[in-house]
Amino acid sequence: MDISAATPLTRSRKRRRRELTSGDLSLTPQPHLRPQSTSQQQEATLHAISIEDIDTAALDDPSDPSNPSLRQTSGDLPTPNERVRIIQEQLTGWNWRFTDLIMAWLDWKDGPRHAMKKRRVPSLLGRLLTDEIVQHVIRESDELHTPILDVIIEAVRDELAYLQAHVPVFGAFNADLQFEDLNIPQSFELLQRHAPILSTFIDRTSAPRRSDTQRASQSGRAVMIASILQLGRARNSASCFARLLGLYLQGLGAKRRMLSTLHGLGIVDSYKTINAQKLGLAERTKAGT
Repeated sequence: MDISAATPLTRSRKRRRRELTSGDLSLTPQPHLRPQSTSQQQEATLHAISIEDIDTAALDDPSDPSNPSLRQTSGDLPTPNERVRIIQEQLTGWNWRFTDLIMAWLDWKDGPRHAMKKRRVPSLLGRLLTDEIVQHVIRESDELHTPILDVIIEAVRDELAYLQAHVPVFGAFNADLQFEDLNIPQSFELLQRHAPILSTFIDRTSAPRRSDTQRASQSGRAVMIASILQLGRARNSASCFARLLGLYLQGLGAKRRMLSTLHGLGIVDSYKTINAQKLGLAERTKAGT
């Protein structure tokens, strides 16, 4: 249905929007216009309402007195629930669903609406992801897991890259450091500050099953997991923690088999690398004396 054709208004759309904002929804007939029917009034209202005007509060519990969608706004503007109903009736006439409207909006790339869409997406996604039904669908739908995980993985890899560049314990090996010099609690604080997604994932997935259970800080485990990930993604340039730990264990008497086992678990560098590093440090010390 052509809304503009069904609404014999001579005023411009921008002027109509200003009148809606100021509370003029009376649609009073002009002397030269015929009185409008109720359906025409609804269509005129829809003509001036864009999809960005829909308040997600309309999806809340309609029986809740505190629901803002039940409150009439100034100037007898339609409530969010009424707006949704009006738009739903129009979509039905087009044989569309709200899903079709949202998908068309997401594909809309022309003009200033594209920039507005980028600003609206966080609030839209935030509202959807806090809905219990949406959360259940995400958990049960395999086809949604891959795109969601792709976004999270890329975000975590960005965090790891930042840690590699700015936090020494997660960066390249430094021959001037000793494992005993590492401040694990401080490294954990830096991990929380610069890699909030990764640190939150580690903390929440390893939380006790019983909510009343308390335990000591697990900062060492979080640092170890981050180090394992770093060793996997950038073995030669993000191996500081793993190599220092290997040298430390070798100094305590750890044999080749033990170090090889730990290397297989991604905890330390390879025995060959650790041994070569040990010889290099010995030569460096000798030359220094």
